[in-house]
Amino acid sequence: MKEGFHITEQEIGCYFNMKYLYVNGCSMSDGSCLKKYDKERVKKLDYVNNDNWDIGFDERWSKLLSKKLEIEEINEAQHGGSNDRIIRMTMDWCSNNKSKLKDTLFVIGWTSFNRFEFWDNFLNRFVQVSNGEPTHNDRDDKRLQLYVNQYWKERHNDLETYDKLLRKVISLQSFFKSNNLSFLFVDAIGNQIKIIKEHRYESFVDKKHWWNYDEQVNSFSDLAFKLDSFGIDYNDGEGHPGIEAHEELSEQLYVKVKNIL
Repeated sequence: MKEGFHITEQEIGCYFNMKYLYVNGCSMSDGSCLKKYDKERVKKLDYVNNDNWDIGFDERWSKLLSKKLEIEEINEAQHGGSNDRIIRMTMDWCSNNKSKLKDTLFVIGWTSFNRFEFWDNFLNRFVQVSNGEPTHNDRDDKRLQLYVNQYWKERHNDLETYDKLLRKVISLQSFFKSNNLSFLFVDAIGNQIKIIKEHRYESFVDKKHWWNYDEQVNSFSDLAFKLDSFGIDYNDGEGHPGIEAHEELSEQLYVKVKNIL
């Protein structure tokens, strides 16, 4: 941690008067891979089940940040979620909670540029796609696999999805600003800031609303590697951030909010 980076709760109280912390993103923001399977925990806690048992609801950075700020955590991040989902869910939440908007700090953990979602009429819901595959349980659906594989082969292009990433970031940034909402962006999964910096739309991105935009460690994944802090899925140098990384990110975000409010 940088020298002089810590700040007291009394100091930040001069800047902060929010009631809610709204977070959206992917597994880097939902607290995935922080817990080992515990049958008793699944039985005891009504919000823990056989699909989310690895999520550290009390250890993830959003919960830690909400405790530091003494506000309510609202986390709609999802393992395998796309930036399409982030924007859709965030705007839906805003539409359904207009009375809370002025009292809410929005923190968005952007995920990989090549993820997307589409509506499926057979399932009557959205399907998330990552790296050319349906995510999680949808990977077992051969119909979805065939459709996504064909789409990826015939229509996917990295440069085009770079453009989409910038348009999504700028669009959500504009939505927050036009409604005078408090927000902070985080490169959660890594390499998204690099794409932004090298893109022709970069001048439209408001860097002051990003965590560590111009720093060497500018993503949550970078922070995990720096701290050598990984979750239960760690294997051969790769894995989700661990508890120490979540704690450190929450501390750094805690400090950052005073500069954007």
